[in-house]
Amino acid sequence: MDAVFEVCDRVECLVDHPDNNVDIVFGSIGTVCEIREGIDMSIGVCWDTEIEGGHDCGGNCDMGYGWRVYPDQIGLYQDPNDDPFEFDEQSLQNLLFG
Repeated sequence: MDAVFEVCDRVECLVDHPDNNVDIVFGSIGTVCEIREGIDMSIGVCWDTEIEGGHDCGGNCDMGYGWRVYPDQIGLYQDPNDDPFEFDEQSLQNLLFG
């Protein structure tokens, strides 16, 4: 099942060269700036770096950074430096040992 995306989601590319764009490769990171519904659903992404042939996704990002992809070409991105869990040693000790 494809991920459900929302505007402002951070995403990473899961394929090399979607729609033949040489600047977007597996692991490229960007932010969803547009969602096009319909038969040919596409996701407008504002990539973190300027890309050759890039556009502005219909005015939704800076010119040169936008490129539309299909939902199965991207996935939600989790920054490896963001710890999703806050760890407090004292709270753990209190929980385990009262």
